[in-house]
Amino acid sequence: MSLPYIKMLTFTSRQSVTDLSDVAFPNLTSLTVSFLPIPQRMMPSSTTLSNVESLMVYGSEFGALAYLSLPKLRRLAIKDPPSLAPHSWEIDSLMNAIIQDEFSLSPSEEFDLGFPVDSGTLTLAAIKMPHAKKVVINVEDVKKDWVGVVESFNDANLGLLRVDGSALSTKYLLIKSNGQLHEPETLRIAKKVLMKLGSTGITMLKILPKGSRGLIVTRNDIDR
Repeated sequence: MSLPYIKMLTFTSRQSVTDLSDVAFPNLTSLTVSFLPIPQRMMPSSTTLSNVESLMVYGSEFGALAYLSLPKLRRLAIKDPPSLAPHSWEIDSLMNAIIQDEFSLSPSEEFDLGFPVDSGTLTLAAIKMPHAKKVVINVEDVKKDWVGVVESFNDANLGLLRVDGSALSTKYLLIKSNGQLHEPETLRIAKKVLMKLGSTGITMLKILPKGSRGLIVTRNDIDR
């Protein structure tokens, strides 16, 4: 059955990736969904949604992302796992999706990773989705975790350069921290992070500690 009148769709229960298609939703532009796990020993064929520009995936199962083809994707958000443990099932599921050869999602405008991940997962995500001009990431404590963030983006940028001479398209990086931080310390860390990302194209950085409005720095602020 085709539902051409549906342009925005939010599922309130978990779905199978095989339930989605251009045939069912030919004019869908915005999708919010939580996926069922991919059964073991099953490799679904790729599911194409030709007009989807915005995808939000929530929950703890991300294997379906490897089998989605969204050629017009502008914004991808991965949100709200039940656990923030550094090596939780959510991170393993996301990593397993990204490493698949079939993984093709690459938002052109924004990638929002709504929970902390290890540096290896962040590096691979940046390499696989290099076109996002804005990237939003979460860390447990920016005072400790900023070093790993810098390493991830520098490694991703260098990896792309070595493979095909390309680079990250990211210009704006937003780091959300679950830890609290006073403004002077936020400014000090933000300047250091942006300086150490000098080999990338990132020109604007915002650090948003818990309970704060956050602070933005640009390349022009580094020497001030």
